[in-house]
Amino acid sequence: MSVRADLRFSVQKAGIRSAQERSHDRSLSAWSEHEGESMTKPTLNVGCGPDEWGDVRLDVDFRTQTGVKSQLNIMADAHYLPFIDKAFNYVRCWHVLEHIAFPSLAISEIRRVGDSANIRFPVDDGFKRELFRNLLALSSYRQWRVALQGIRLAIRTRELGAHLWIIRPVGVEAHVNSYDLFPFLVSGRKARFFKRIRLPKVRHEWEIAL
Repeated sequence: MSVRADLRFSVQKAGIRSAQERSHDRSLSAWSEHEGESMTKPTLNVGCGPDEWGDVRLDVDFRTQTGVKSQLNIMADAHYLPFIDKAFNYVRCWHVLEHIAFPSLAISEIRRVGDSANIRFPVDDGFKRELFRNLLALSSYRQWRVALQGIRLAIRTRELGAHLWIIRPVGVEAHVNSYDLFPFLVSGRKARFFKRIRLPKVRHEWEIAL
């Protein structure tokens, strides 16, 4: 069962690195410091799953909770990121917080290691909206296979109880991303007839820029 949690993004960093302090300072020294030379900082994808974006792709296992192969190149826990402070230019963390034990701790770590970040998580528990989005996508000839996979993964996530939290941003500017309720009306030749009509959308996910 999902638990409601009002998550304040103004979480202050606590002393959370004591057990791994020594290894953290060495992990990304090759990227962020090189004998005083100025180097372009890499990007980080926290909880990457099957997403191939990012110079460094971090995940806790070789497969996600639903069995999808992860594209990680570093195995680590989002609660204790093994990197020095401000090692990354940009950090992405999409649809991870709702699955981990301590979301606020992960956010604190993301702020510590990145100059900026983009965090996304579902509106409410995400299950019904994700299921509905993929059911709508079945109407597309090009997307029906992906939609079927999305339906299967949404159901599997619900069965496993992998969605631990309902997260709402408090005290921070947040944007809500939405998807079209009638996607078949805004694609192909039909789009020119409906582009001036404000068709309904379904709120899908929160997006926070740090």
